[in-house]
Amino acid sequence: MVNFGLNSASILGLFDIILAIVYFIVPIVFVVQKNNIIGTGGVLFYIIQAMLAPGILLLTGMILLFHGWRLDPILQFAMLLQQLLIIY
Repeated sequence: MVNFGLNSASILGLFDIILAIVYFIVPIVFVVQKNNIIGTGGVLFYIIQAMLAPGILLLTGMILLFHGWRLDPILQFAMLLQQLLIIY
């Protein structure tokens, strides 16, 4: 059984999912455009970053979207502060 409630944590989870999709595309486009400038080490770094970061954001976004209704307001505020830190 999946209980879906629309509160601030669920909206934050939806934002994480959208951000993960965008963040998966941006490093790939950046590597294609700047391939000659950043070199082989930079390309490897962006490939690793393009695989790990969106995967983690997608996982946390899905957890928040489907189970965010269980969080009390203090934990929801902590998740909001964490998201602001990530965006910063």
